[in-house]
Amino acid sequence: MKRFVMTVLASAVLVAGCGKSDEEKRAEEVAKAAEKDNLQLATVAYGVGLWHLLNGRDARAREYFEKAASPPAQLSGFGSVAAYYELQRMKSTIR
Repeated sequence: MKRFVMTVLASAVLVAGCGKSDEEKRAEEVAKAAEKDNLQLATVAYGVGLWHLLNGRDARAREYFEKAASPPAQLSGFGSVAAYYELQRMKSTIR
């Protein structure tokens, strides 16, 4: 569990440390690097999706949450579970 939390935090720090003009580009790079490992894929995709959601980009957030909550991402990982429930919350708030 500690490794998952550290991965999300490290991703958030990398993304937050970028200049405003490069934020989204850096987020894409972080997410792409995580594709090497199915567990990291889920965790980092959730983290990047959350970052997009907090910055008002709901459509991009949904893309990353869907990536985290579907194969090849490891579905029992923190990121997959959190993304699944975030998608459920997003569906319930659609008017």
